[in-house]
Amino acid sequence: KNTPQLKKENTPSEKEKNVSNEIASKVSWSKIDKKIGAVNLQRLGLAYDKGKIIALLDASIETNALGMQLMGLGVGFNLDWNNLDPDFYLEGLGLSYKTDTVEIAGALMRTTSNGIEIYNGQARLKVKSFTLSAIGSYAQVNGESSLFIYGLYQGNIGGPPIFHVTAIAAGFGYNRKINAPEIEEVASFPLVALAMQPEDKNLTEVLTSLETKMKSGKTPVEIASGNYWVAVGVKFTSFKIIESFLLLTANFGTKTEFNILGLSRLSWPEKTLRDKIGLKDPIVFVEIALKASFSPDSDVIKIDGLITPNSYVLSKDCKLSGGFAFYTWVSGEHAGDFVMTIGGYHPRFPKPTHYPTVPRIALNWKLDENLLVKGELYFALTPSAIMMGGRWELLYTSSNVRAAFIIWIDV
Repeated sequence: KNTPQLKKENTPSEKEKNVSNEIASKVSWSKIDKKIGAVNLQRLGLAYDKGKIIALLDASIETNALGMQLMGLGVGFNLDWNNLDPDFYLEGLGLSYKTDTVEIAGALMRTTSNGIEIYNGQARLKVKSFTLSAIGSYAQVNGESSLFIYGLYQGNIGGPPIFHVTAIAAGFGYNRKINAPEIEEVASFPLVALAMQPEDKNLTEVLTSLETKMKSGKTPVEIASGNYWVAVGVKFTSFKIIESFLLLTANFGTKTEFNILGLSRLSWPEKTLRDKIGLKDPIVFVEIALKASFSPDSDVIKIDGLITPNSYVLSKDCKLSGGFAFYTWVSGEHAGDFVMTIGGYHPRFPKPTHYPTVPRIALNWKLDENLLVKGELYFALTPSAIMMGGRWELLYTSSNVRAAFIIWIDV
């Protein structure tokens, strides 16, 4: 990552610098987590680069109502004592004000990418009846502005029990483009995380993730001249057991494309009931990520789903995993073909290369250090075949004995 700096004036001083990628890769961080009065020292970073020693510090200052977060505050000195020539660094600054009735928080971070200064900001206003959260970014590219803003309103909006709306989101970008994440990254994607993260979680992680590259090597929202985007989302609950967020994004300009990102969490028993019976964690917790993609010049409509690693049933040691997919080809070489699968395919099915690879719906429960229970199932439908199957395995191991019972069926 770049270690950016908060802009203090329209023209930054020559002494105000960002830590380059080269220097950032050399920084060795040490965790401090020491509180001295109102000051909390979180971590200290040291680096040596081209004859200069650089020290960086993450710290916060907290009083009864006010708080300040300093990110990447640092100084660098030459080892030539006759010419110390200090440089000063500041990645970002956060401010907060919190009372029993209102909470206000904001942060600003500066970074550079390909020589372009980028300013990312966040803000949150929380009162008893609602919460307003927003993230945004601004940059100047070839004399043109590049920006986006994305906000979320959370409150008791209403609706039937099966679709009780609790939040709405909207945003737009100018000379910007949304890069859709891989299905494994939907939960951490900043436009989704803003809605689905816990309310007491700091927005700084969401802000930092704007400049964190995904598996594709791209940032979630990148500068792209001549491109524009809009996004709308809704967060809702179903019978207080399932909490979901669906986000529709559309890119326009050099290419038109649409994506739907979603995240659903089933938690049972629901929190109110757990509090009554003194149960800390749900008995069943299932988190499912969803991604659907289509563009006018594409020959396939894709819908992918994945059970995230946070999912479990009965015990946090009893992990759930797996995925599902629906692909249909509307034009091109494979026009008319389709596949719908939950958990993959029959072991002997010769999967065409253009079909998605989907992991089995699986359960893995380690009861103790000796006993393991595993289960999996699948179903798939294609123009040429219907297939389904499952497998259960009970495995016992010790220093002297290994025993297994396995039953399976594939049709």
